[in-house]
Amino acid sequence: MVSATASATPRRVRGNVLGSLLRRVLLPLGIAAGGALVLWLLFSLSGTGTASAATPAPASQVAPGGVVRTKTSENKNDKSSGKTKSQATAKTKPAATKPTTSGGTSTPPKGKGKPAAKPTPADKAKCTAQGGASEHCKVSWVPGKKGKDGHLKFDVTGNKYKLNTGFGDTITGSGRARGSATKKALSPATTCAPQCRIKTRNGDVGVVRNGTLRLGSRATADGQAQGACAGSGCQFNTRDGDRIIGRGKADEIRLRTRGTHGYGGGFACDAGSCDARIAGGRSLVVRGGRGDLTFPTRKGAPGVGSCQVTEANGFCGTSGVGKREFVRCDTAGCGITHAFRTKNGTPRTDGLHAGAVCTPAPGKCSGPAKRFARLGSLTEQQIRLLDRTYRPGKTPASGKHRDLATLRYLGARAEERRFGKAYDKLSAAQQAIINAARGGLTEREAVALAPKLNKLLAKAPDLAKWMNTRWLLDSVNLAGANPKVSARDLRSAVDRNVIKALVPGYDGNRAPTARQLAAANKAQRALLDKYWRTNNAIAKVNPAIERVNRRIDAYRKQVAAARKSGGVITSAEAKKLNKESAGIDRAQRRIDKRLKPLNATLAGVERKLRGLDPVYATADGKKALAAMLRSDNAGINDLERVARASVNWKSGQRAKIGELARQLLSLAKLNYGATRDGSFGPATRLDLPSSGRYDRVLATMNATETEA
Repeated sequence: MVSATASATPRRVRGNVLGSLLRRVLLPLGIAAGGALVLWLLFSLSGTGTASAATPAPASQVAPGGVVRTKTSENKNDKSSGKTKSQATAKTKPAATKPTTSGGTSTPPKGKGKPAAKPTPADKAKCTAQGGASEHCKVSWVPGKKGKDGHLKFDVTGNKYKLNTGFGDTITGSGRARGSATKKALSPATTCAPQCRIKTRNGDVGVVRNGTLRLGSRATADGQAQGACAGSGCQFNTRDGDRIIGRGKADEIRLRTRGTHGYGGGFACDAGSCDARIAGGRSLVVRGGRGDLTFPTRKGAPGVGSCQVTEANGFCGTSGVGKREFVRCDTAGCGITHAFRTKNGTPRTDGLHAGAVCTPAPGKCSGPAKRFARLGSLTEQQIRLLDRTYRPGKTPASGKHRDLATLRYLGARAEERRFGKAYDKLSAAQQAIINAARGGLTEREAVALAPKLNKLLAKAPDLAKWMNTRWLLDSVNLAGANPKVSARDLRSAVDRNVIKALVPGYDGNRAPTARQLAAANKAQRALLDKYWRTNNAIAKVNPAIERVNRRIDAYRKQVAAARKSGGVITSAEAKKLNKESAGIDRAQRRIDKRLKPLNATLAGVERKLRGLDPVYATADGKKALAAMLRSDNAGINDLERVARASVNWKSGQRAKIGELARQLLSLAKLNYGATRDGSFGPATRLDLPSSGRYDRVLATMNATETEA
């Protein structure tokens, strides 16, 4: 967890934010300044030079030149004369007396009898079957009710039948085919058996030699179609170039096509044997097991292959692009989850670490692709945080869910290391601000310093993205189970330097007594309790922040509408906008007033907890980690002093230097958390106090009981 800054003001931060829980971290980190700057830039276009960053532009500044132009007359709607031309209906040529082969309703010849029947879409359907269409082709049009569209209903039997729905769908085969179709789609419940082929209007094809096939067209909201096949000779080919073939006598395969934009969907081999290959070259092979192959979910996320062997002599394998991207699993019980590597080797954009988690027991894994071990003892809450496909409560977390959680965790760690390398290049900028702020910063010094800082900070890591990553890692860490305290942990808990840091007046030349151990335990527990109480109090401000954000969004829409109309608004509308602008400003000041003391309290508690971290790291024998933590903590403390001093820098380049200092402070705290948790190197077995976990309290409590 990271601390809040006293200057935090509510601003919406765009990005990949994980709901309201993330805003709980964004606010304390001081992102408000960045949000305020964006808001100021948006409203400065209206012509004002006096609107504050926290306040939307008043209505008087909406019109060009800063002058409100009131409406003098309303444009009347022109009334068009004449009738609306209805769409012409093509005349249907009367059907011949020869029997139709369509299976639909034929049109009787003209005469003195009943009038000709109105053509229906069923008349466009064509059906042929060996033995006569009239006996085997049952095709009819079912009108819609209450304004809904009707549908074509069909039930075809016999040998060598062929049905064209008239909408571009074709079904051929022997046996039986039934289902329905509309102008928009072939029903996903359309089935045929035992030997048949379905080709949809979208170009997707399903085939079965001896079994049951089900396939519909792409007409859902996401543009995807679904299909399933059970039996022998099952096969699906999509218009996108994806293909799956059943190789056994009793296979079960499923398909979900890609969506409108070419992403999503995948193949599944639920039983038997199959070969699957997606456009782009990535593939899955299953012999005596089950598996699935997901299509790319976005640009830079080239799908995932997963399989598990269920038969004693079975095997399965996944292959990415390249010679060294293959993994194979042999013998029942062996499983693979393979996040495919991008073509150019860049990090995947879905957060998964490229590579395979292979769980051999009791089989074996082989292949040149990079392999990782599955994280052990993951709780359900941790899996839910890491694997976005897991839905708790419906099914227990499978091996695949645990593998995906592992790859997501490894991906977050790798991403944080990349952020850390970028942050290391900012040490010169950080030291320049700290040195300039000593003894006060004049405007002339700020003017000279600003260009250099801007150049350095242009290469800074993305603050919002790093915050997302650190929030995920912190959340996963906090959701973990309580650790088992080892004998080494007990020795660290009674370390004399640790007790000296927690108990005032303790003489480090003597071994701590049971009473002193209890006092140390009470002191660090009190710090952690205060840390969480303050965080919870800050979280209670979130609803007020969300309400203000909604008001700001509504105000922006009103201003945009006024600009679109050329800035012409009535005096009443201008008054209403000015009133709302002032109301938003008052609401933000109230939020600032509530947050200021809470942020100050949290910063003080975090400062004390960070001071304990290197003491515990030294007691654990992690001297290199302790040195890094002391150095990082010193930089944070210096930047906090600059941030407090910058409150009085209200204008000119000094104000901009203050913004840069607060940005660097947020990055420094993120970097400290990454160092503490081992993203850059060594880590302790038990979590350190500033993580927010009670691991050290538990160890000290056990040591106290042992001493007693």
